Amino acid sequence: MVSIAQNRTLPEVLRAIVTSVAACKNVVAAGIWLVEKGDLCETCRFRPKCPDQTRCLHHVAGDGNLVAHPEGLAQLEQAFRRFPFGVPKIGSVTATGKPLLLPVLRGDETWFADGDWFRSEGVAAFAARERRVHRRAPRQSRALRTC
Repeated sequence: MVSIAQNRTLPEVLRAIVTSVAACKNVVAAGIWLVEKGDLCETCRFRPKCPDQTRCLHHVAGDGNLVAHPEGLAQLEQAFRRFPFGVPKIGSVTATGKPLLLPVLRGDETWFADGDWFRSEGVAAFAARERRVHRRAPRQSRALRTC
């Protein structure tokens, strides 16, 4: 907690949060998405399912303990840099405001946006939670994947 508090900018704080979560050996990947204006709608992989292009979740920080992908999270972060509200699980958490915990995954779930990645990393559980800094703050969604 002290290391998080020592950071001076929002990106530094968010990076420190995901780094501390990812320090847990059972965490495959942790990520934070913040609500911002829709900006990549024309090229977004979720565009056909997006209910509103004015706002979406922007990936701002991530870290993890990858086994099958030693190159890190860059490719995954690029592929999932935006999530519309309500699409898929991470966007649904923000749309509903309800946390999500799937303690047991079989590996053949149809909602996986990239099932091969999940299976290759041995992801066995999934959790996502929305956090608001205060009542007037825009919605922020923080998601983490654990094994």
